[in-house]
Amino acid sequence: MRPGIKVLITCAVFLMLYLCAHHINGASDTETASRVMNDRELLAPGVGANMFLLGEHFQEAFARTGKPGRTARFAEARNIFGDVLGIKTDLVVWFDRLHHYPGLACTVFINGDRVVAVSGTNGNRTTPDGVTLEKGISYFILQYGNRDCEVIVSEKNRLYIYRSLGIALADDGNNGSIDLYIVFIPQPPAVRR
Repeated sequence: MRPGIKVLITCAVFLMLYLCAHHINGASDTETASRVMNDRELLAPGVGANMFLLGEHFQEAFARTGKPGRTARFAEARNIFGDVLGIKTDLVVWFDRLHHYPGLACTVFINGDRVVAVSGTNGNRTTPDGVTLEKGISYFILQYGNRDCEVIVSEKNRLYIYRSLGIALADDGNNGSIDLYIVFIPQPPAVRR
């Protein structure tokens, strides 16, 4: 084999290894956002879910998805993790209103006029990376890793929080299933002490 071809093949192999190691999937943030807005079963950590984008004005979202089935407003802002789930964590996602969409099987959390989180209990959701929530928490951790995963245990329940990805997953009964997801705007990892 000629030396020039050897160098070319070696470079091609290193380029393929580099691309695989850095999980290049070709989808830009704009493409992912567009997919979320048009796919009720797509759940993109840190971007949105159930056709709702994080950070978008709630009127834009409602124009696309229709009016919610139920709405609750609060005089003071509340924290999803402390006030709703009742867990002790320094992770804070404030909201002053929530809208429940039975048809989309989700609840949308609004703060001011912006979507700050989307939650749901339907495991028939898939991430842009092809991870289906129905496969359970072990499969999710296998695909996304446990580097930035904070696990909060409460009796027989567990909450897995990926702050920098912008997703939390609850396993009620510690049976390996994903019983609740919350997609939120990514935050810096917790300071470990």
